[in-house]
Amino acid sequence: MTGRPTPEVEVDSGQKLSNFGGIACRAAVQARCLKTTLDCQTCGACCCNPDENRAEGFVDYIEVRAGERLYRKRDSLRRFTVLNGRGERHMKLLPRGRGEERCAALQGALGKRVTCLIYDDRLAGCRKVEAGSDRCLQYRRERSIDSL
Repeated sequence: MTGRPTPEVEVDSGQKLSNFGGIACRAAVQARCLKTTLDCQTCGACCCNPDENRAEGFVDYIEVRAGERLYRKRDSLRRFTVLNGRGERHMKLLPRGRGEERCAALQGALGKRVTCLIYDDRLAGCRKVEAGSDRCLQYRRERSIDSL
């Protein structure tokens, strides 16, 4: 979601692929072969409440833990987070139509152009999803974004 350069790795064919978070996974290789670019700035699917959570009625999104950078930013906490019934702080989910819920810090149109308003301070849970990973591709399929 930033313009930072992505290091490259070389695969068996000698072709260079972007190193998505330290791994060039099979999905990333498939995406490149299909000429599909997995660009976080145009996607945003991982910032939506997953279908599995919605089916189970799970409303608490990504937990904000006391040691995280965002926790020290009071304005951002008030704007983008909510306390659950147990007093735990989570990222706020906002309804976006058709039963869709997505993170309050995400702006823009899914699959077209998105921006994370807390990208530099994003949570550990947000950092777990890497472009091209199985989880990334699952979320993209759920939102009908470049289904591979």
